[in-house]
Amino acid sequence: MKMFYSLPVWPDLELELSMSNEHTLRGIRFVRAGEPKARRLRLEEVIPWRVVENDIACNCSEAVVVDGFGTWTDYCCTLLEPGSPEYLWAFDHGLLQEVIPWKDLNLDKEEAAYPSLESVLGLGEP
Repeated sequence: MKMFYSLPVWPDLELELSMSNEHTLRGIRFVRAGEPKARRLRLEEVIPWRVVENDIACNCSEAVVVDGFGTWTDYCCTLLEPGSPEYLWAFDHGLLQEVIPWKDLNLDKEEAAYPSLESVLGLGEP
């Protein structure tokens, strides 16, 4: 079950509360108010506290989870715009906190990416 709460300070955002069948809180995150819950952004609109995690699917040709714990998740994103470089998008509670050009991090995306469940369990290809 999900419940949504409007935020007077941010009228374009809502808090989404996910509840278990026993009515205990399973998760809380920011989402766009109304429908759709995601929207297409221009590069200049990709700024902290204006982007929600749902926007990744509409805006990135590739998005790889590179870190995360609890309520925060970091992605390496390549925007849909032709010739776009890769960026680190850091989210907490589903709200963008930081954007860093990936080239400035000196990290290999493949090494930083979370392994798949299949590879962790030894079910993937050798």
